[in-house]
Amino acid sequence: MNDEKYINQHVSRENHFRVPEGYFDTFATRVMEQLPAEEVVLQPATPAKQTAIMRSLRPLMATAACLVVAFFSITAYLHQSNEEQQVNTAGALQANYDSYIDDAADYVMLDNHEIYDCLFSE
Repeated sequence: MNDEKYINQHVSRENHFRVPEGYFDTFATRVMEQLPAEEVVLQPATPAKQTAIMRSLRPLMATAACLVVAFFSITAYLHQSNEEQQVNTAGALQANYDSYIDDAADYVMLDNHEIYDCLFSE
């Protein structure tokens, strides 16, 4: 609050900006004089120009569409190959694991009945 009192005492709330006399009396006429005499109207492109543009862009759009189709086709093929490879790898791992278990059982000379007894005895 002391700061506000200090500011109000040293700086009045009076508006220090002044507008020259008669400024707004001629303001509208001065603005109108600065506007262009004719209104500029932008015309949309004519159908002939649009057709020419589309004809020139048609090969580019066809090439882009072919590239998009090729990209998605290759991606789908690689994804499918990857899934098949994972399935084949999982099958190979299972076969390898089964072979390992059979070799270990032969090494310790256990048959299935003894393995079941070991598993269920505890």
